Amino acid sequence: MFLVHPLFLLGFLVAGVPILLHFLMKRQPRKLNFPAIRFLQSRERARNRSLQLRHWLLLATRVFLVLVLVLLFARPGRKAAGTAAENGPVSVLLVLDTSPRMGYRFENQTFLERAKKQAYQVLATLPAGSQAAVISTFPSPQGFLPDLGEAERRVRNLVLSPASRSMTETLGEVLPLLENVTGRREVYLFTDAAENAWPGEAGVFGGLLEKYPGTRVYWVDVGEEKTANMSVEIPLSQAFSVDARGMATLEVRFGGGDDTPRTATLWLYDASGQLRKRDERQISGESVVTFPFSVPDAAGCQGEVRLEGTDALPFDNRAAFTIPAVTTRKILLAATGDDAFFVERALRSAPRRREAAYGCEQVSYAELSGKSLGEYQAIFLLDPPALSGAFWNTLRENAENGLGVGIALGPKTDGKNLAIPEAKAFLPALPEMLARHPEGVVLIPSRTSHPIRKVFSDLGVSVPWDVSPVFRYWQLGAVAENVTVVFRFPGGDPAILERRNGLGTVLLCATPLSPTGNDAWNLLPSGGSWPFLVLVNAMADHLTGSERFSGNVFLTESVSFPTGISLRETYTLECLRDDGVETLPLTADRRRRRLDVPKLEHPGNYRIPMDDGVRGFSVQLPPSASDLTRVSLERRHVLFAPYPITCVRNVTDLEYAGGGDAWGYDPFTWLASLFLGGMLLELILANRFYSIR
Repeated sequence: MFLVHPLFLLGFLVAGVPILLHFLMKRQPRKLNFPAIRFLQSRERARNRSLQLRHWLLLATRVFLVLVLVLLFARPGRKAAGTAAENGPVSVLLVLDTSPRMGYRFENQTFLERAKKQAYQVLATLPAGSQAAVISTFPSPQGFLPDLGEAERRVRNLVLSPASRSMTETLGEVLPLLENVTGRREVYLFTDAAENAWPGEAGVFGGLLEKYPGTRVYWVDVGEEKTANMSVEIPLSQAFSVDARGMATLEVRFGGGDDTPRTATLWLYDASGQLRKRDERQISGESVVTFPFSVPDAAGCQGEVRLEGTDALPFDNRAAFTIPAVTTRKILLAATGDDAFFVERALRSAPRRREAAYGCEQVSYAELSGKSLGEYQAIFLLDPPALSGAFWNTLRENAENGLGVGIALGPKTDGKNLAIPEAKAFLPALPEMLARHPEGVVLIPSRTSHPIRKVFSDLGVSVPWDVSPVFRYWQLGAVAENVTVVFRFPGGDPAILERRNGLGTVLLCATPLSPTGNDAWNLLPSGGSWPFLVLVNAMADHLTGSERFSGNVFLTESVSFPTGISLRETYTLECLRDDGVETLPLTADRRRRRLDVPKLEHPGNYRIPMDDGVRGFSVQLPPSASDLTRVSLERRHVLFAPYPITCVRNVTDLEYAGGGDAWGYDPFTWLASLFLGGMLLELILANRFYSIR
C-alpha cells in the first residue's frame, strides 16, 4: 500500500469540523410550563428522539464526505504483487536540464524548480535498496548513489548554469552508466522540451538504449506551450563601429516579448572601474536600437546594455560588450631601395582596426647590423642579399625570445649564402633553383587550419588569386622538421612555410613581396589585388602574435591573447561582477607566445592587465540560449526511435509515481464514486430533514 500524496492525510483533521459545528450551532429550547399542552409532552419526546437520529445521520454523512475527499487527494493505491518496484531495488537515472532557459518563471515557479520537485517525488517512492544517479547538463561528477538522501541533496543543490550542454550531449554521455547495473533500470528526463536542447539525428538514442533492454524512459515535460520573453542581443560581428573621431555606434537587437513598453539602458565602465549609465531608450516589442558614445582614441572601453524591469526569463535581460584598445606593434622592414614600399603600404592602409595597429620602420641591409632587434615584435627581410653568419645567429637568438621573422626570397637572394650553417639551422628550407612559369601560377592554401589560412576562409568569399599570378619562385629543398606548409604552388612546391624557433615564428616566402623591375616575378602587390593586402596583414598578425580578435565571444568559444616578446609567465584574469572583481591566475604559453583563457562559465566583462596595457573582452550567451521554441511530441519519439518512451507532464501521470509497473489496486474511481454518492445523499437528507412543511 502507498500514497501518492501522503501529506493530504492531514486533511483528516478537517473531519472534526462538522462535529464541532454540530455542537456549537445546536439550538437550546426554552423551557415553559404550559398546562394546556401537558398531554402532548409524551408525543414530543418521541419526535425528539426521531430528530436526534436524523441529525446524527446527517452529521455522519458530512464527516464521511470530508474523509473521502481527503483520500481522493492523497490517492492511495496498492502496487501489483510481485512487481520489481515492490520486490527489488531500482536503478534510476535522473537527468535534469540546468540551462539558463530553465529559469523561466511561470505561476511563481521556475521550470527548474518544477523539475526538482518532481525529482523529489521519484526519489521518495523508490523501494529500499534502490540507487539513483543525479545528472545535470552542466559537466559534473557522475555515478549512482546508494544513499537516496545524498541523491536528494544533489537535486536540491542544482542551480542554473550558463555553461550547460544540450540534453542530447548529456544523455549520450551518461547512458553508459546503465551498463554495469543489474535489475530494473529507469531513466527520467526533466526538460522544458526546447528545440535547441535536443539536437541530433533520428534515432540518436535508439541504438544506445537497445544495449540496455528493459530500461524504461520517461520524458517529463516541465515547460509551457505559451511563453513570452524579451531578450537583449549584441551581434558580435557587426555590433559596433568607430569612426576616426573616436565616436562609437553600438547596434543592439531586442527580440521576443510583447508590446509592453520597456526601458533599454547603456552602461559604460569609467576610468575608476565603476559602471555608469550613459544613455537610455524606450522600446516596445522586437526592435533594433543604436547607441552612440565616445571612445578614447586608443584605450577602448567595456560596458553592457540592460533591459530594465523584470520578465519571466531574467538572464537574457543584459549583454556585455567590449571595444578593444588599440595596441601598436613595431615591425622592422629590412629592404634595398623601395623593396619595402608595397609591404609598408599594405600594413598602413589596411582598414582601421580597433584591436591592432602597426608602426613600421624601414632600414637598409647596411644599417641592419646596428639595430637592436629586441624592441620589435617582428622583422621582414625582403629579398635579402648575402648576410653574415653572425647576423643569422643574432636573428635566431631574438627569435627564440619571441621575435617574429618573415623572409621573402627574390632575385637578390644568394642561395649559396643561405646554405651556411648559421642560416641553415634557422630557415624552414633552403632555396635550390629557380622555377619559371611564363603563363603564371597561383597560390593554393594548404588544407591545414593555420591562422593565416583561416583569415581567408573567414572572409566567406572566393579569393581571386588568378589576378595575382606568380611567374617565378625559388624551389625549396628538403624541409626541416616541424615545418608547416601554409601555401603551395600547383605541382606541390611550397610557397609559404612556417617554422617555430623557440618562442618565435619564422615565415619563409618563396617569391618576393616587393617590386622586381620590368622582369616581374609576380603580380601579388598589384594595385587592385586585395588578397595581397590581406596576406601581408595576416602574416604580420601571425608573426607578432596579434591575430584578429574582436574582444567579443560566445560562451562556448575559446579566448587567447598574444603576449608578444614578454617573458612573463603569470597573469591575472579579472572578472567584473556587480558586487566587485573576482580574480583568476593564468599561465602563459611562452612557446606559442599566447595567453589562453580557460573555458568560462559565466557571461560578462573580463580584463587582463598586460605589459602593453589592459586587454578586455566580453563573453555572451548565444542567442539560441534563450530560444523557448519547443520540440514537438512526434520529434521526441523520433529521437529515441525505435525505442519506446513515455512522455508525461507530471510523474504522477505515470502508471504509478516513481516507477512503471501497473497498479495492483487503484481505488481512485471507487473513492470518486463514493464522494459523488455521498454528496447526493447529503443533499437528499438535508432537504428532507429541514424542509418546511
